[in-house]
Amino acid sequence: MTPGGAASPYTAGSGVDTLGMQDWQTPDIVVRIRDSHDDSGLSGQTGVLRSITGGNCSVFLPEEERVVNINGEHLEPVVPAPGSKVKVIFGEDREQVGHLLSIDNQEGVVNMEHSDVKMLNLRYLCKLKD
Repeated sequence: MTPGGAASPYTAGSGVDTLGMQDWQTPDIVVRIRDSHDDSGLSGQTGVLRSITGGNCSVFLPEEERVVNINGEHLEPVVPAPGSKVKVIFGEDREQVGHLLSIDNQEGVVNMEHSDVKMLNLRYLCKLKD
């Protein structure tokens, strides 16, 4: 659940699993460590994905001021809020960045950096590091 009680578009059955777990990972996005991770001390923390090598991701954890290596299956993208910088993680606009202006149902209104304003499925977007 997200703040306000709405279901996260990245929860089980939302489609992120069916789109290919490794395909969404890209540097500089904010990710959350899933509860499926073996280290319960890391589960639930958010960090910035620094790099991907094979199935392993280097994630900077600001709470601990350190980088950890985590298998990508234990990560999920952080849902952006209006006003956030975002990166497109799926589809033909993958890797493009912009600002999330607003959310309309499950669509994000994004002012893209190198093009116009676009409506994109919210699950195709991830919060970009500040």
